[in-house]
Amino acid sequence: IYLEGCLSVTDEGIITLTEGIQNIFQIESLNLNVSRCEYITDIGFHTIHQAFKSLKSLKHLSLDYSYCFSLSSGSFIRLEEIFSCLESLETLKLNLSNSAIDNFGLLSLGSSLQALKSLFSVCLNFEFCTEITDRGFAELFGRIAMSNLRLIQLKLFYTKISENSLQILKKNMNKYETLDIHLSIK
Repeated sequence: IYLEGCLSVTDEGIITLTEGIQNIFQIESLNLNVSRCEYITDIGFHTIHQAFKSLKSLKHLSLDYSYCFSLSSGSFIRLEEIFSCLESLETLKLNLSNSAIDNFGLLSLGSSLQALKSLFSVCLNFEFCTEITDRGFAELFGRIAMSNLRLIQLKLFYTKISENSLQILKKNMNKYETLDIHLSIK
């Protein structure tokens, strides 16, 4: 479902869309792109993720919320609750570039990734997320290190991560088959 840049899409449209998603019980792969949809708020975000509870057989999920400026950091704190129902999920691609996610959102995301036992591949894009610091990165990567993940891609350009985060990476590098990290250090 590709809605990138649909400036007229609001929470009401997302509610209608999710009613349709909830009726597709056997879906194994979902790609939802709502980047640059300026009028999707926390209500629409929460509605989308509530629909996931009915998608028990979902194995591959790609979500793009980049440049969704109407989403608050509070939306991302609920990621753990939202992703916990996706027990069959194997791959996750999550684009939150230029969003309001902060360290608390990373903690929640890390907890949910750690809890998903069948998840083995994750691609996370946090470019231009200026509220992410070493503390948030430590929380996220600490939880990832305790997970079953084997393939990881992180994009962290233009965050507030410093060289201290490289020490965290160094401790866990040999655990992964692929570790692809893009970051800029201040």
